[in-house]
Amino acid sequence: MTGVDVSQAKKEAAHMIKQERQLYMKEKQETEIAALDRNVSLVSSDSSSGTDDATELEPEETVTVINPQPTASKRKCRKINILSPAVLSSLDRTKTSDRHAVQIIAPVLHAAGQDVEEYTINRSSIRRYRQKHRTELSSMLKSEFNTQKPLVLHWDGKLMSDLTGDEKVDRLPIIVSGSDTEQLLCVPKLPSGTGKAMADALMDAVSDWGISGRIKALSFDTTSSNTGRLNGACTLFEQRLGRELLYLACRHHIHEIMLEEAFSVTVVLR
Repeated sequence: MTGVDVSQAKKEAAHMIKQERQLYMKEKQETEIAALDRNVSLVSSDSSSGTDDATELEPEETVTVINPQPTASKRKCRKINILSPAVLSSLDRTKTSDRHAVQIIAPVLHAAGQDVEEYTINRSSIRRYRQKHRTELSSMLKSEFNTQKPLVLHWDGKLMSDLTGDEKVDRLPIIVSGSDTEQLLCVPKLPSGTGKAMADALMDAVSDWGISGRIKALSFDTTSSNTGRLNGACTLFEQRLGRELLYLACRHHIHEIMLEEAFSVTVVLR
């Protein structure tokens, strides 16, 4: 007989709680959608019943309607969109989820004396507008960044929390700088922290922005994944470009080690 694995039991209990919560949120969303469908069907049935009573005529009579005006129910369905670029940018800047955005905007409109039903406020609409806004903003930044100056490519891998879940993933912030120029290109998620994965991410970034011909130097820390003679990110990136680049290796970490040793010796002598 063996003992119970407490750690595994806690993981299984947390997994079951997570599944139950996902099931609850799914059922809640389906209930909300069903309620909206019932409201729409009731509105359409009311409008259709009103027109049937008015159009009961003799069999011989015919009526021709020219340019019918939209009914009140149709005019009422046209909701006001308040999801402007400024609002969407604020939601992204504060890392507000789509569901939380609905819970914030709806009470604010109600407190301002507005009818919430007249505005486009639901999770799916907010998500759709946010994705559209991010795509348009990215395209605008790329079109405006048309510098012809020599650029230095910077990158530094970081272990960060994933956007969903509690796992840690490798992220690679990629920046270019030049004369009066500095631009963040992207922060891709890497499958691993190897030099090949970083070189692939760097090449994809500069190709996407169309600045591969402007890169003249590389700025990086002196880890083996960057400075490796065969599989380092710098070597592989130069091979992709087909030319040699100037190395601007960062000595910050080396200086830290030297300072630590100097202070350790000083403390011992005292």
